Order: sequence, then C-alpha cells, then structure tokens
Amino acid sequence: MIVTREEHPSGLGFLIAGPVVAAIGVPFSLLGSDAWRKSCGPTNSDLECSGGTVRSVASHTVSLLSYTTGIVLTGVGGQRYGRYSASEDARVRGRVHDRSGAVLAGAILLPASLVGMITARTLYWIPTPRCETENCVKTYQRASTAVVGGFALAASASAGLLFYGASYKGWVAKNVKLSVAPNIGRGSGGLVLRGEF
Repeated sequence: MIVTREEHPSGLGFLIAGPVVAAIGVPFSLLGSDAWRKSCGPTNSDLECSGGTVRSVASHTVSLLSYTTGIVLTGVGGQRYGRYSASEDARVRGRVHDRSGAVLAGAILLPASLVGMITARTLYWIPTPRCETENCVKTYQRASTAVVGGFALAASASAGLLFYGASYKGWVAKNVKLSVAPNIGRGSGGLVLRGEF
C-alpha cells in the first residue's frame, strides 16, 4: 500500500489554541471572586451583595466554559495531530511508533487533573467563611484561582496527549499491517517486526 500525505489538517492550530483559551478562564475567575468579595462584605447592603453575586456567577461561568473549551480544543488538536503524525511517519520515515505511553499518560493525568480542579476549589473555599479580614478572603480566592487554572492547563495538555496517542495508534491499526518473521544470522537469531504500508 502506498502511503500518501494525510489530507486532514495537522491539528497544530487546535493544539496551540486549546491552552490559550483555557488560560483565558483565569482572569474571569479572578473577576468573579473580586465581584463577590467587594460586594458582600459586612458594610455592603443585601442589594449590593445580590448584584455582586450575579456578576460573580457570570464571571465564574465564563471561566468554566473557557476551561472546558480549552480542554476540548486541545483534545481535538491531539486527535488530528496523531493521525497526521502517523501518516507522516509511515510516508516519510517508513516506520511508525508505539504510542501506548502517550495514551496511558493522558488517561491517568486527564482525570487526575479534573479531580484536582474540583478538589482545589473545594479545599480553598471551606476555610473562607472563617476569615475575619478581606485580605484573608482574597488570599484563599487567588490561591484557588491559581491552582484551579494550573490544573485546567494540565487537563488540556493531558487531553491532547491522550487523543494524540489514541489517534496515532488508530491510524496505524487501520493502515499498517505488521508481521513477525524469524531472523537468523551468523551467531544470532530472533524475531523481526515488519510493517507493510
């Protein structure tokens, strides 16, 4: 079988856009925390707190959508790049690789990062009501935003890694016939793995 250049885009644009979009969620999370903190203090009215809460929920919703979109975009980019990379390896280099390590790493790190996002948000939120100063609340909120944002970027990268490896292996399984043949030489013997494209 003659391997031709993969017709689909390489997916690099998605791989770049994904983490960028995920990172945009960080300032929106900060805006949401600031809106709640500055509007719901002991000197604020119920009306001010209601308005601040609405702004906070809106900002945090945009932040969550940004994190989710970034993770999805990176996954799509990884899937496209995996297929493209496998076809290029077969066409140009004449050999393909086993990407099981990428699949395993992504499958472990992606759920771990998502759990980390939820856990960090919860653990930093629990002590916040006990704060007696605005600076105490600000410290917990900003630490929460930084840690959750870091986990979101890790989840984005993990999604790219998982889908890259799975797509690469899927392309190889569909387009490459592997065969094992004995190899006997002077003073040596063993098996040779051959690929037919």
